[in-house]
Amino acid sequence: MIRDYIQKILKDALSSQSWTGEIEIDRPPSLDMGDYASPIALKLSKQLKQSPLSIAEKLVKNIKDPQAFFSKVAVISPGFINFWLSDLFLYQFLSKSLQPDNQFKSTLYAQKKVMVEYTDPNPFKEFHIGHLFSNTVGEAIARMYEQLGAKVKRANYQGDIGMHVAKSIWGIQHELADTQQTISQVEKLPLSERSQFLGRSYTKGSRAFEENEQIKKEITEINRQIYAHNPSVMNIYEKGRSWSLEAFENIYKKLGTKFDLYYFESQVADQGIKLVQKHIDDSIFEKSNGAIVFNGKQYGLHTRVFINSLGLPTYEAKDLALAPKKYHDFPYDVSLIITGTEVKDYFKVILKTLELIDPKLGLRTKHITHGMVRLPSGKMSSRHGNIITGTALLSLVSDKISEHMKKNSRISSELFTSVCEAISVGAIKYSLLKTNIGKDVVFDLDESISFDGDSGPYIQYTASRCSSILSSLSISDLTFSKPSILEKEEKTLLRELSQFPSVLSRATEKLAPNYICSSLHSIAQLFNLFYHTHSVIHSDTDKKSFRIAVVKATEKILNTGLTVLGIQPVSSM
Repeated sequence: MIRDYIQKILKDALSSQSWTGEIEIDRPPSLDMGDYASPIALKLSKQLKQSPLSIAEKLVKNIKDPQAFFSKVAVISPGFINFWLSDLFLYQFLSKSLQPDNQFKSTLYAQKKVMVEYTDPNPFKEFHIGHLFSNTVGEAIARMYEQLGAKVKRANYQGDIGMHVAKSIWGIQHELADTQQTISQVEKLPLSERSQFLGRSYTKGSRAFEENEQIKKEITEINRQIYAHNPSVMNIYEKGRSWSLEAFENIYKKLGTKFDLYYFESQVADQGIKLVQKHIDDSIFEKSNGAIVFNGKQYGLHTRVFINSLGLPTYEAKDLALAPKKYHDFPYDVSLIITGTEVKDYFKVILKTLELIDPKLGLRTKHITHGMVRLPSGKMSSRHGNIITGTALLSLVSDKISEHMKKNSRISSELFTSVCEAISVGAIKYSLLKTNIGKDVVFDLDESISFDGDSGPYIQYTASRCSSILSSLSISDLTFSKPSILEKEEKTLLRELSQFPSVLSRATEKLAPNYICSSLHSIAQLFNLFYHTHSVIHSDTDKKSFRIAVVKATEKILNTGLTVLGIQPVSSM
């Protein structure tokens, strides 16, 4: 990889200096400032007590480029060393990218076992847009690690017991009474209607729990009965749980996610109690008013209840027990837990207790937070029913895409539905991934479905255009002749394409899918500029094979990037 090559030649140039730190390689703000840049001189300045500019100038004089991969190496104020790729390197990259076995994979993380836990919807509650965000981020990160050679397991942890379930069952009981239905009658309804029924029931139970002390006691008793497997509630419980999980699987299929491991709170509840009780004597946990708590104040954290006064495990105890369960099933090197930012402080407590109980697992576990999804009307909440469900959003976007495609597309009727679904899912995923995942996202419907903006459909369309050009030429031999001169648009596109392997590596290292989105958008823009400026099909003989190769490389990289993001490429739009 070119980044490794730059690090090596800089290390050789540094041979007389006692530098043992990492040699960072970044991208300059624009291609006018080169393809890569290193701040190594800035790092050395304090150590050597010299100006960064003078250090950088000395290093540049010592740089040797035996492969002739750079046309220029220069110092940029206040002391960056910037590198411009040579035409030779760009030709070599283009040739390698066309090889059939080149899928832009690497072995960077070949020795790593990575578990990624994401989505985590709770049965009895509808799959809302926040779950969609978690699924989108988690699937992209899982695929990024796989692209770089890691062995990845996808995990989904779902809360099938707890107060939210008790609230739902109380709500179901009263929803049935209000509508004069039986649970057997509801069971005969289409799955979408059963899901809506569960959503209404949870909202009803949650509101009643907050507003009425007597009902609060009733719901608390239902919660106890669920833990005790009381037959009076288990029929409704089993049916509601089954409906929820079936509905979730339908959504995962649309989103292109297939989990390897499913975990439920009911599986780890008992172990959570045992684990907490085991560590009372060593002062990790302590008794307080009939409950067992973790006193987080000494660590600058919240104090949280792990076993309540009824002797039941809280979310905290169950999350704590989940870590050794996951490690038993898949001895991971890294365990990532992906959730919304609203539980950031909660997970600080969980990871601290895990670190105290099992330092090895604590160090291997990392909590990744994505922002909240907001609509122009504001934040969503499932507690009061003002939510956008995942299926509703998918349907809304799909309807808009279908309207556009009916007016602007000539694809066959047999492909129409599947293509619209792929574009719809791509529109949503890209809009959620293109921003740093730690930030909130305001979902803009019109922007997300645009075919000529910073959107998933725009990139899918550009890749599809490449495919259409290649199909019209029926080319099987992708060898090319080097042109006597590279036009500006050709060279700029090749420079951006050549960045893609480094972008993949950097995105995975930083857990930042938005790097890939930015790269794909730039490639799509530069390809369309190249295509509108220069003819491919009617090029001169010495240019035609080269330009066809550029089209193929662009198609391949765009489709690879989309796939890594969890977005399905579309060959015809």
